[in-house]
Amino acid sequence: MKPLTIDEKRIRKFGPYTLWIGILLILLGMAGVALPGLMSLVTAVWIGWLFLIGGVFWAYHTLKSNPGSFMDWLKPLLLVVSGGLMLYNPVTGIAAVGLMLSFYLFLDAFSSFALARELHPNRGWGWMTFNGIVSVVL
Repeated sequence: MKPLTIDEKRIRKFGPYTLWIGILLILLGMAGVALPGLMSLVTAVWIGWLFLIGGVFWAYHTLKSNPGSFMDWLKPLLLVVSGGLMLYNPVTGIAAVGLMLSFYLFLDAFSSFALARELHPNRGWGWMTFNGIVSVVL
């Protein structure tokens, strides 16, 4: 397997942005720790709106591209219904978001360990390993 190379030009270009994004995510995480109920509710409502709006756009796409296919209507229908349910009952949405977050963290840990293994001789492999460990702990 070919080792992963680090593009220094790209790091110089996007490095400052990733620092500010990291700071913002740390602040959001601290707000989530301080106000977990409110942050959970905001997240569930936000995802509900994203599903609902995404479902409407997907329905428009299906209407314009293949309106006669029942299978093409399943995705927008599922998005609109699940988004509407999350907006109607956000507490149940919080449980669903928690389950999705657990699944995401599991996949993130797995991919972080795999990337750390690929990066091992290069700089940054320790951070990827640390990210994987944090994902497992969470």
